[in-house]
Amino acid sequence: MRSTLLACLVLLSALSVRAADFRTGPEGAFVTVNGHQLWYWTEGSGEPLLLVEGGPGAAGYLDPFFKDLTDRFTVIHFRGLGRGKSEHAASPAAYSFEGDVADIEGFRRAVGLESFNLLGHSYAGLVVTSYTLQHPEAVKRLVICNGLLSGAAWQAGCENVLASVRDQYPEVWDKLMTLRARGLRSNAPECIAAWQSVSELLLYVSSTGNVGKTPGEMNLDVFYAIAGPDADFKVADSMARLDFLPRVRELKMPVLFTASRFDRVVIPRFTLQYPAAAPQAEFVLFEQSSHNVFLEEHEKFIATLRSFLTR
Repeated sequence: MRSTLLACLVLLSALSVRAADFRTGPEGAFVTVNGHQLWYWTEGSGEPLLLVEGGPGAAGYLDPFFKDLTDRFTVIHFRGLGRGKSEHAASPAAYSFEGDVADIEGFRRAVGLESFNLLGHSYAGLVVTSYTLQHPEAVKRLVICNGLLSGAAWQAGCENVLASVRDQYPEVWDKLMTLRARGLRSNAPECIAAWQSVSELLLYVSSTGNVGKTPGEMNLDVFYAIAGPDADFKVADSMARLDFLPRVRELKMPVLFTASRFDRVVIPRFTLQYPAAAPQAEFVLFEQSSHNVFLEEHEKFIATLRSFLTR
């Protein structure tokens, strides 16, 4: 009996040390996840809060906006396959939605975390919802930050942005139509170049004063592999078929949805369905922001998040 107790104590001690080892500081660290070298960095101390960024393929844009939580939480800035300093796949075919979901669980196991708080923004709303439905025991609290729950909402966001480009940037629209008439699709370099003159105001922020204030980088190989080669106009069928809205009421842990009145990407026509779909969850609609709520209503956003995570 005594030897069994001693063995349990040794095991618990080893697990606690291993879980503490995931704290890296801003220099970050690599960890092997599902056969790939993925990079992450942490700041703060306390309960882990894992951030999963959208895109798909974006990296680093959430980094500056969670420092105010580091007095109570170890904020984990995670880079999935092909993002930032993480390993890039030899072929874009290796990037997938299912892989993004699996890499969260692989990361949790690799760094020895029993559970964590989980936040997904934008496209990552789909990723973290799928993950949490598969591994509910691993998620203490779930935050869907201006996030998607269905492919239908993603497609509607694309069409909303396209309508704005047609009306606000008719010269860009005409250029895109000319290129498409030649048979080119969204992933063609000429089409990508045409989008460069479109302001963030049509996508991520609601005022000119916030243009250029969100850092980060984008791997378009990841984006078009997952979203589809013509994703600016039509989301890939595999993604369009996703629909987690009927299942979010199954989530038993505390859940917070945030949405923004002027979000052009994840539009209120869909996010305002979330409270009815998950009556057990909290829902906060921010009235002064677009897609990047963590920038535009930063103080209110952090206060909302802190209240939810510490309640």
